[in-house]
Amino acid sequence: MEAFIIREMTTEGIPEIYRKLHLKYVEKYCKDEAVQRWNEYETWYKFILNSPYFKMYIIRNKNDEFISIIKFEIIGSGAIINIYIDQNMRNKGLASISIKKGIERLFEERKIKWIDAYILKENDISKHIFEKLGFEYKKNANYNGVRHKVYRRVL
Repeated sequence: MEAFIIREMTTEGIPEIYRKLHLKYVEKYCKDEAVQRWNEYETWYKFILNSPYFKMYIIRNKNDEFISIIKFEIIGSGAIINIYIDQNMRNKGLASISIKKGIERLFEERKIKWIDAYILKENDISKHIFEKLGFEYKKNANYNGVRHKVYRRVL
C-alpha cells in the first residue's frame, strides 16, 4: 500500500489549495475580478483555519503530490465532512483512503461521536464510497441552499 502523509492545513497551504480548487473557475468566470476573488478566498481560508469550529487536513502521497483536502465542520459532538480529490488523483481509490485518514486524524484531536456527509442525489460514486466506509443514509436535507442526501457514521 502506498504511504500517505496527512497534515493539518496552515495558511502556507492556501495558495496551493486555491490553485487546485478555485483558480480554473475564477479564470473562466471571473477573470476581471481575479485579484478580488483571490483576496476573498484567502480571507475565507484564514477564517476557517483560525476557527475552533473547523479542521482542515491536506493528504499527500509519499512523493509529496497533493491528493486531497478534507474539511470538517465541528457541530457539538459531531462533524460534517467535505472532501476534494485532485482531478489527477481521481478514480484511483484514493477518496476512501483520504476519508479514512481524515476521520482518524480528527478523532485523535477531538472525540467526536458522529460524522455526516452531505451528498448530492446524483453523486452515486460518493454514496458508494461513504457507504463502504460505514456511513448510512439518514435523511434528505438542505446544505448551503442545495438539497442533499445525508449519510451518517456513528463512531
